[in-house]
Amino acid sequence: MGLQATNVHFNVEFYVNGQELFQFTTESVSLSTTPEEITGSGQSQEPILLEPGDIISVRLAYFSDPRYGVGPGADSILIVGDVEYDTHITITASPITLEIQEPGIGEQFVVISAYINDSFASTRYYTDISIDGRTDAEAISEPTFIQEGNTTIVTWIWDFKMDGAQDGEYRVSISVSYSEDNEFTTVETYDIEFQKDVGDDDFINSLGWSGWILIAIVVAACAAVSYKIVLNRKGG
Repeated sequence: MGLQATNVHFNVEFYVNGQELFQFTTESVSLSTTPEEITGSGQSQEPILLEPGDIISVRLAYFSDPRYGVGPGADSILIVGDVEYDTHITITASPITLEIQEPGIGEQFVVISAYINDSFASTRYYTDISIDGRTDAEAISEPTFIQEGNTTIVTWIWDFKMDGAQDGEYRVSISVSYSEDNEFTTVETYDIEFQKDVGDDDFINSLGWSGWILIAIVVAACAAVSYKIVLNRKGG
């Protein structure tokens, strides 16, 4: 049997609690007596925040070309809930958002933190970090977590001195997931200038054993000078 309806499509309106949020049009198909699946997708211009008890609803408006060139569209039958042609809506959610904070730079360490905003307020995450630039970071600590409500702060500490890092542009990539299959990732780039000031203890340690020998010689020399001054005063 030939075609029964051409250019068949639906206009789909998406509602939450009776308020229309967005709409889209499905693909167009030509129908015969054999059922065809019609698909379509749309996306809201603004994030949709769902609360417990919210009601999601969809309205369909049917369209097709006129059967005889002019006039009303051809009749069709919408199959709903059939085992072979199951009517359904797939909603892709983004329950996690990430926000990387400006790195904190100390004399030996860089502190990298990110805010995890989670609709489900999970207490367990898989996390990963990479810091790539003039020096790829290797000496990175395990993450620590601080949770408050739906927000979790995850923090890593990078021992940049151990890696011999150099000033320059660094790409920080952080990923978070509930399991190993659904990662949420964000990337930021920073121009990092490492602190050049060296404290007394770091200066001594950087000299190694020669530094301690030099200090011992200086101390001995100062002691000898002091002893001579005391003897001169007594002799006078």
